[in-house]
Amino acid sequence: MALADALLLGRRTYTAFARDWPHIIDPADPFTARMNSLPKYVASNSLVEGSWYPTTILSGDVRARLTEHKSQPGGEIPVHGSATPAQSLFAGELIDELRLVIAPVVVGSGRRLFPDGCAPAGLRLISCRTPPGGLSLNNYQVTGSPAFSTYTGVSDVTSH
Repeated sequence: MALADALLLGRRTYTAFARDWPHIIDPADPFTARMNSLPKYVASNSLVEGSWYPTTILSGDVRARLTEHKSQPGGEIPVHGSATPAQSLFAGELIDELRLVIAPVVVGSGRRLFPDGCAPAGLRLISCRTPPGGLSLNNYQVTGSPAFSTYTGVSDVTSH
């Protein structure tokens, strides 16, 4: 969050965050202060205004607006828990780094981050850590189109 200039959220995530985060006001918690003070961009065609200041609603061609914003100098714009905007940004090759927080559970259904038909992308692991709670925090650099090959057997696997 220290590197972020703004937050990008989908409508559902924004609605939940806007309901709860303004009431979390621990002045000793730097994460809370950052979440509440950063500009929020909300990708939505149904929301017309936001209640969690400062909020800007992005409607219409959100990808084009974010492409323009990305060309400007500044820090990161993380996407938190918003699969639909993340999918659009991924398809538009607007994501430089993917930070996945993986919980040690198998849900079996629900919204997928990478839907069927998603454009393939290469990822390079930058870092991985597992705090005591068991979550896996994985940071990947998006490297562009992945290289494909055919696995023909164990001889294809080499150790480095």
